[in-house]
Amino acid sequence: MERVLGALAPRDVFYYFEELSGIPRGSGNEKAVSDYIAGLAKSRGLAVEQDTYNNLIIRKPASPGCEDAPVVMLQNHMDMVCEKVPESDLDFEQDGLRLAIDEQKGTIYAKGTSLGADNGVGLAVALAIMMDDDLVHPPLEIVCTVSEEAGLAGAVQMDMSSLRAKYMINSDSYRFDMVQAGCAGCAYLINELPIQWTDPDELDQGAELTIGGLLGGHSGLDVCRQRTNANKLMGRFLDTLRQAKIPFSLADYRCFNKDNAIPRDAACVFALRAADKGRTAQTVTDLFEAVKAELAVTDPGVTCSLRWVERPSRCLTGWDTDTAVRYLMLVPDGLFQKYHAYDDPDLGESSANLGRIILEEDRLVFRSMVRANYLSRKEEVIRKLELLGDLLGMLHHRASDAPPWPFDPESPLLHLLLRCYREMTGREMEVSVAHGTCECGLFKDRVGCETVSIGADIRYLHSPLEEVDIASVGKLYELNIRMLAALAGREGI
Repeated sequence: MERVLGALAPRDVFYYFEELSGIPRGSGNEKAVSDYIAGLAKSRGLAVEQDTYNNLIIRKPASPGCEDAPVVMLQNHMDMVCEKVPESDLDFEQDGLRLAIDEQKGTIYAKGTSLGADNGVGLAVALAIMMDDDLVHPPLEIVCTVSEEAGLAGAVQMDMSSLRAKYMINSDSYRFDMVQAGCAGCAYLINELPIQWTDPDELDQGAELTIGGLLGGHSGLDVCRQRTNANKLMGRFLDTLRQAKIPFSLADYRCFNKDNAIPRDAACVFALRAADKGRTAQTVTDLFEAVKAELAVTDPGVTCSLRWVERPSRCLTGWDTDTAVRYLMLVPDGLFQKYHAYDDPDLGESSANLGRIILEEDRLVFRSMVRANYLSRKEEVIRKLELLGDLLGMLHHRASDAPPWPFDPESPLLHLLLRCYREMTGREMEVSVAHGTCECGLFKDRVGCETVSIGADIRYLHSPLEEVDIASVGKLYELNIRMLAALAGREGI
């Protein structure tokens, strides 16, 4: 097989990144990549624990002379967010990614899809270290989790009782010049509307309304940029039809999105009276003109299309349709508070993202991901979602609770990292607390290890525009090696 990244250095890191990119590894589909990594470790004679969820714990003995150094964990997740442009024919369940290099920008991207640099680059760095017997390092626990992008499900379910690490280096961040030293906690709140189907004879025309072209992005990292949620915008269009006294009933709803990505597009099919086609088209057109003006800065590529389709054979009742539209209009979404306890005007403290809407046979499911850097604030937002569901006759439950990762400015591991970065680059590293949620909070809470999170320069995470800066990948690898040598008690770096 001809390798796209074969000429890039460090060679081992890009080799493993390309190997990982050839294995389908969307959230919930990680067995093949877990087996691949386990096979690599076993080929080196390393101890491997693979649980029923396909999480991995791999133990690599210390370099000679470093056996008494504290255990260090290299932690990354194996899954990726699978997003693609509408015209892409790539099957994330079966196909590897189509990697490409932008020589002018010095970046790697995937043709028509997300790249999975989050967290594939950090994982490739850990594999390169795992497979290299010439590096100086302390005893290592190489921990690879599943379904991080689906509410940290792998880490939540993982038995961490055997882990002994005193220090943990996570490589799931997105800027090389910045260390993440704290993050928000998260939980999912799922509201479910019980539904009934009907065949409204008076609604003799079908219509499909599609919203697209939004920038989307990561629901934690990009929430402060005020990007528009396609589901919320769809609710606004549908409510405008209700205000115009145009009777309609929903027949289908489609939002091909991941829970932690801000939805870029959504579509619905509904039945209406043929006599209202003209008013419907004009109402949609008028609102879209207003929306384009509103989003000219934050989402300049927004699109909206209305086309006439065959009358649906069945629809939700008028009551269920009205309830769904009310929920879309009223559901709390986006940024609620900024994190004033940390000196960063662009850092969010609490938010929610209505990432997925799923129409099933007997229910309409609304999934919101709630993030907050304070546990009390997380509970407040979740309670608002629960109360809204109660008012509209919905059933609710929560899932995948993860604690915040508190910022400790006095952490010895943090200060060692800052020193290694300074010696390597001659510059100071930025210290950040993230509104995104990562697994560090769970490992800090359960294992008790000091934790830092670093990464390569990755842009447009969780979207088909995702790309990683090539030079920053090598720098991330070197920084990991320097950290490990220092933690091994060998300062020859």
